[in-house]
Amino acid sequence: MRILKVTIAVIIFSLSPSLLCQTTCDVSDVERQALVDLFNATDGQNWINPWNLSDPVCNWSGVTVINSKVVSLNLIDRNLNGYIPESISDLTSLEYLYFENNHLQNPIPISLGTMTQLRDLYLGNNEFTGSIPSQIFNLTALLNLSLAVNNFTGNIPIEITQLNRIRELYLSQNSFSGSLPESIGSLTTLTKLYLGGNNFTGNFPISYTNLFRLTELGIYNTQLSGTIPVEIRNLSSLNKLYLHWNNFSGSIPEEIGQLSSLTELYLHVNDFTGEIPPLLFSLTNLNYLWLSDNSLVGNIPTEIGSLVNLKGIGLYNNGLSGKIPASINSLSQLEELYIYSNDFIFSDFESEHNSYKSKIASYEYAPQGLVGTLDTLVVSIGDTLQIGSELFSANNTYQWYHDGVALTPISGINTLIIENVDYQDAGIYYFTATNSIIDSLTLERRPVLVEVVGGPLTQDCSDCDSFKPIPGKEYILSGWVKEQTLQQVFSYEGASIRLNFKDGNDVLISSTDFFPSGQIIETWQRISNEFTVPLNTYAIEVVLVNNSNVDCYFDDIRIHPFNGSMKSFVYDPLNQRLMAELDENNYSTYYEYDLEGGLIRTKKETERGVYTIQEARSKKSRQQ
Repeated sequence: MRILKVTIAVIIFSLSPSLLCQTTCDVSDVERQALVDLFNATDGQNWINPWNLSDPVCNWSGVTVINSKVVSLNLIDRNLNGYIPESISDLTSLEYLYFENNHLQNPIPISLGTMTQLRDLYLGNNEFTGSIPSQIFNLTALLNLSLAVNNFTGNIPIEITQLNRIRELYLSQNSFSGSLPESIGSLTTLTKLYLGGNNFTGNFPISYTNLFRLTELGIYNTQLSGTIPVEIRNLSSLNKLYLHWNNFSGSIPEEIGQLSSLTELYLHVNDFTGEIPPLLFSLTNLNYLWLSDNSLVGNIPTEIGSLVNLKGIGLYNNGLSGKIPASINSLSQLEELYIYSNDFIFSDFESEHNSYKSKIASYEYAPQGLVGTLDTLVVSIGDTLQIGSELFSANNTYQWYHDGVALTPISGINTLIIENVDYQDAGIYYFTATNSIIDSLTLERRPVLVEVVGGPLTQDCSDCDSFKPIPGKEYILSGWVKEQTLQQVFSYEGASIRLNFKDGNDVLISSTDFFPSGQIIETWQRISNEFTVPLNTYAIEVVLVNNSNVDCYFDDIRIHPFNGSMKSFVYDPLNQRLMAELDENNYSTYYEYDLEGGLIRTKKETERGVYTIQEARSKKSRQQ
């Protein structure tokens, strides 16, 4: 898997023969002292290739002197450890400053803002802290600025618009926050802009679509949300677009397909929905396309065969389905194909599978999602039960399960047939399927609940007497109700739960109706009230009342002592994972899992609605 690295091209100042003739080591005492201060402030004795302070300045490694002035200082990856002293500004003719890949700390000295001759300032991959001094943006001659991979905080100062000659700007991998300044969109000289790996919020600034000279744009791993504006088509010079690991939603704009120079497009780990725009596959210069970890559905467009320069494509962790285009086989440069964790079935790529395995160095296709739908079948006793599936291939073998117990495997036939059904055949059915061609992939059918009707059903009721309400004692009845109405209502008035209290002769002692109250939450309204069991009560009859003119549903009806509490738990019948927990107030906590069983989201039901209280975005995907 290709790991995304942002490469910052540093153009090191070099001397032409004519300039060498003008070079002299006769720098002023002030400039020499500024260099000595830097040496002492950054533990110069432990540098890689440290200076010998007794030598002439022009012999100091990384220092370039022209006409007695220090014009370039290149100390990249030299183990500088400490801080930049304020006296650095005494190098008044300095044009090129390269301090990347060291261990420099503390805030950037404000005096740097007086070095107005600077054209390149590279301070990336250090340990600087604090906010960016606004004085830095007085350096209006700057062409390239890198502050990436540090510990800067705060907002990006609005003064950044003063850098009206800037070409390359690297602010990624810090702790900047707030909204992305729209004003950056006025820096139309920019060719490379990297802002990723920060805590930015808000939407994609539409003004950035004015940066028509951009060849690289990286706004990844932030908290940006909303949609990507269609005006992104204006960035016609883009080669690389990195918008992954955000919270962008909506459809992927098909206008991205107009960026004909794109070689790398990373949109993974967002919340995009809908289908993959076929126009993306007109980007014939693409080398890498990553759309994984979204909520995309539909087929892979057949136009994928047009991406003749494609080396890697990531489509995993979506809801894609359907036949995988055979034209993928014609992509001679393809080295990476990742389609796992979608809804593909064996027949979608059975005929091409062995070819992919032999041609593509890194090809991953397992696991895939559950197949079929959740079904309930009602069958009469003595009839024939048939459970089928759209999953069919002569190369498939089906292992059916009844209430978790394996039945006899079936080869080549996708239908389970049980004749002369009896009550013992009721329960939950599902299968797992393997394929003799597509190895290492097992598909599982969603469960089917089979109900058998038509005769007396005897059940063991050894614990039916385990709960006996005591006459004269207080209890609580609770439950949920839903009326299937198309009109907007604020309370359900036609539904209730009635308790009939009867004596030993089945004579009614009294009757109480309990009505819903409070807010309607996700179409359900709660019933909850106290009652006292009348004296001489022998039996309690629970009646579900529907006096409305629409269908009515009841759920989670409970009766428990007034001074007690009750929790209930819902487990997946197949994998025994906890799916929901209902607390003592009948409010649910829902748990959602990925295909590998990892908890990805927890939702809590409250009086005001259902809220996500915990969410994991790891998704076990490859970081690009």
